[in-house]
Amino acid sequence: MNRTKLLNALCSLALLVSHQSFGAKTPQIDSNLGAKPMDVLFIAVDDMNDWVEPLGGHSQAITPNIQTLADKGMLFTNAHVSSPACHPSRVALMTGVQPEKSGVKQNVFAKGEVTWRRSPALKEATTLSQHFRDNGYEAIAGGKIYHTLQGNPSDENDYSTWDAIMPGDPKSGSPIAFQPRAKKRNVSRQDEVGLSPNGIMAWAPMDVDSKQMADNKLVNWAIDELNKERDKPLFMAVGIFRPHLPWEVPKQFFDLYPIDTVQVPEAVPNELSHTYDHGRRHWHKWVADNNLWRSGVQAYLASISFADYEVGRLMAALEASGRADNTIVVFWSDHGMHIGEKENWEKFTLFEESTRIPMIIVDPREKPGQTHAPSSSIDLFPTLIELTDTRDNTHQTLDGESLADLVRGGHTDVQPAISSFQKVHSVRSLRYRYIFDQVNLIETLYDHNTDAQERINIAYTPAMRDVMQQHRDLLTAQTGIVPPKAFNVPKGFEVDTRGMITRRNFKPLHQVMYRIPGWWSDAKKSQAIERLKAQQLPYVQEIQKRNQAIH
Repeated sequence: MNRTKLLNALCSLALLVSHQSFGAKTPQIDSNLGAKPMDVLFIAVDDMNDWVEPLGGHSQAITPNIQTLADKGMLFTNAHVSSPACHPSRVALMTGVQPEKSGVKQNVFAKGEVTWRRSPALKEATTLSQHFRDNGYEAIAGGKIYHTLQGNPSDENDYSTWDAIMPGDPKSGSPIAFQPRAKKRNVSRQDEVGLSPNGIMAWAPMDVDSKQMADNKLVNWAIDELNKERDKPLFMAVGIFRPHLPWEVPKQFFDLYPIDTVQVPEAVPNELSHTYDHGRRHWHKWVADNNLWRSGVQAYLASISFADYEVGRLMAALEASGRADNTIVVFWSDHGMHIGEKENWEKFTLFEESTRIPMIIVDPREKPGQTHAPSSSIDLFPTLIELTDTRDNTHQTLDGESLADLVRGGHTDVQPAISSFQKVHSVRSLRYRYIFDQVNLIETLYDHNTDAQERINIAYTPAMRDVMQQHRDLLTAQTGIVPPKAFNVPKGFEVDTRGMITRRNFKPLHQVMYRIPGWWSDAKKSQAIERLKAQQLPYVQEIQKRNQAIH
């Protein structure tokens, strides 16, 4: 089925609300708009990678509303996150402080506490919403802005920094309606091979109307807020949960991607033998052992299209409200997503699939365009300060830099995007990606001019030493992390005559062991062991417990 037929099918299924005004309107440049404070519509999506139409990460993706948004604003085609994990990425964006400086480096699941406020660097930090409140705005939020979901016991949103939060759902008592689950999922327990790496590693079409979905109810709330009369300018954050796992969305979105036509990423044997070990190959082993890769791609694409549908509803409502000409729209994801690439699922790596995000800024006073200058979601805080011409009253030093000149069509040189997760760090410049594994002293360098899929590590080739040192210095300047000065071959690797390294005794995927989490109950561990033994599959028991603190 070609793109035109798919879009027609999408319309015939009534998935797209009437978006004529949203899709067809050309931005009008009005020099007098600056006299009135600009509203800000701040749209977050969860786990959305570059598989959207404007970025072209997957040729089959159907995201017409995100494409329209990109056509109306400035598309950042080389945008990345401060950390490829929900919690540190979102805290960095909302406070403007890099994870390496705040100590917020991984997801946490502490109940009843905003743990990031423990950090000395963040204890008195002014959040983005506080900044706008202090500048006379009304700041409201709904959905997932911080980790985890709004109303979840582990919610890290500091509610004192907002004027209002999406009202509670009368059935659950939660500020966000809980999501219904599919009755049947990708693999049944009795048929499962191996051990699922996560309880939400699931997907299936749902026989429900979109109106029953939590994200739909969230957007309904946002639409109501857009239509209210206000005596203050508005900063509204709307956190759409999809395409986060589980990939369970209404069936009509799955129907956009017939399973026998779905294209999976290219499988490259031993792709990770030349770089650091992300420690998550058992995720892909489970998918491969259960023959789920193609259906997983289908489900992720379906979830992206569902999120796009909700974005379209929200943008159509903005146009209808009469606010569009005075509203800056920011669209961003908290990180990317592996869908089998690098033998990984989810995120938590420092490769392109995990750090690159769709990021769009629509300022109705400016002409649309796109830029490939390296940029980061941490830049959004200072960018919005400049675009709204508000007073910088933050208590902390903002680590990002304003992208306002790029939004206005300028060509200002900007610093590279820095990403960190636990003890691994990345520098993404215009041409290169540099990765430093701080624990194992493994360095990786990819040249995106010749290796966009990041498969050839040229870090140890003599000709790249100047480029390597430049990126080492950039990492040190922004984080304080000091890579080694020498170019010694990492422990456990060997180097060939070209300077290419390969890990000794690298195990192919079928030899990778399943992992039994250390935080599981003894009974659950015993059941998993018996199951794996019966299937004659290799496994290892982890000893760490689920993290509940800042490290």
